[in-house]
Order: sequence, then structure tokens, then C-alpha cells
Amino acid sequence: MQGLTNFAASKSTSISFDDLDSLMSVSSSASSAIQGIVIWTIVATILSVIGGILIYFLFVKKTDLKLNNKFLVWLKSFLNSDKMYIEDFVKIAYIASTLAITLTSFNLIAVNFWMFLLQFVGAGIIGTRVAFEAAMMAIKVWHNTTDMKKALCKEEKKEEKKAKK
Repeated sequence: MQGLTNFAASKSTSISFDDLDSLMSVSSSASSAIQGIVIWTIVATILSVIGGILIYFLFVKKTDLKLNNKFLVWLKSFLNSDKMYIEDFVKIAYIASTLAITLTSFNLIAVNFWMFLLQFVGAGIIGTRVAFEAAMMAIKVWHNTTDMKKALCKEEKKEEKKAKK
């Protein structure tokens, strides 16, 4: 402790020009790094907007494309959102978060058994299940509305065919 006070006492409170130069060089290198990050962010944003527009109009929106490659067929289907993957992602997130909360709750056994139980049962089992079921309810509502829309469209087409006859 005495060494620290001697070191602090030996340093003067005035700042020399050499100290300012070293501070300026550090801040200028940091500011040039920040400038590089900002410039790259702007360039990446512009490229991604242009690329997104080109991919959408030249690949996704085209209906007359003849794709022989399985990957390109899957990619077109994925980008068109023909199959929704959100249900699978929610299920994986539910399982992973339940496991993570359950496993990390064992850290609390040494601290407080009641905190362990609260995290293990409350957050790990009940909390994640409630959040999962809420997300799945929204997905099921979406499924039901799309099914109803398809059924209504089929009925309208049948009625149009009857009206034409």
C-alpha cells in the first residue's frame, strides 16, 4: 500500500506535451478504427440492400426458372417462405433454454436451496413452458388462419366455376 502512495506522490499533477501527444496518438488510432467500422457498416448496408433487391427480382420472384440443382430448389423455397421454419426454431429454443436454465440452477444449490428450487422449477420448468406455449399458440393461430384462407379460396373457385357454367 505504501508503494502505491509513494508512486502517486512522485507523479506530478501537471501533464506534459509528451503525455498529450501519446494520448492524442491513442485516440487518433481509436478514432480511425471507429471510422473504418462506420465506413464498412455503410458499405455493407448498401451492398446488402442492392443484393437483396437483385436476389428478390432475379431469383425469388421469377416463376419461370428451371432449377436442376437440389440446393437451389431448396434455397428458392426457403427464400419464398414456402415452408415456415419458425415452429422448429421455437421448439429447439424451448428445449435448449430449459436445459440451460435447469443445468445452471445447480449452481445455486451451494448458495441457497430455495433459490435453486425457484430457478429449477419456476424458471426452468414452468417459466419456459409458459413462454413456449404462448409462442406456439401464436403459431397455431397463424396455421389456422392460413388453413381457413385456403379453404375459402377453394370455395370461391368452385363457386366461380359453377357461375361460369
